[in-house]
Amino acid sequence: MKAVVAGATGLIGKFLIAELEKDSAYESVIALTRKAKENTVKTTWKVIDFDSKDELDNATKGADIAFCCLGTTMKQAGSKDAFIKVDYQYVVDFAKAAKQNNARQFSVISAMGADAKSKIFYNQVKGEMEEAIQNLGFSELIIFHPSLLLGPRDENRLGEKIGTILGKIFSPLLFGSLKKYQTIHVSKIAKAMIAVAKIKADRDRVLEYNGIIELAK
Repeated sequence: MKAVVAGATGLIGKFLIAELEKDSAYESVIALTRKAKENTVKTTWKVIDFDSKDELDNATKGADIAFCCLGTTMKQAGSKDAFIKVDYQYVVDFAKAAKQNNARQFSVISAMGADAKSKIFYNQVKGEMEEAIQNLGFSELIIFHPSLLLGPRDENRLGEKIGTILGKIFSPLLFGSLKKYQTIHVSKIAKAMIAVAKIKADRDRVLEYNGIIELAK
């Protein structure tokens, strides 16, 4: 298979690229980036302007699987409009390009609680993004709904540090319908994304904690 990855330098994207490099089922990988990086035998780092639909179209040509790990935070974005641009517009534009170029499967990282009708801004944007991509008509669309992510971050965020500590403490106490709120390491999500691409999936499949862990085995 040939894969294209958006958000390849992010928290999940870095693990995804590392896993793709090791997986013999993937012949080649196009990793989309804003800054030049050194290519490997399998992975080609392609500098791209996500505001350019032509560049997105060219970058997704020939890809069987499109992985989308794009995402930012309000602190990084600096404003609601900037946040929407990354977490909604860039994701949807990438999905449109992949669909236009007949990618078999589109796999996207969303969030627990995503809901277009939510009063919480973050959840609302994620929900609107999901609805927009669902309307594109992919034959296989995989949406990931992780809770709090564990993994090495490039920046210090006090709130997330506290959340991570509390998550590790309380995760073992979450059973049944609450299990989906357990913390999860980004390496598990990367492995699940790669695994689900190897099987024919339902048209729209939403994966929460249990589904992710099962695929990541």
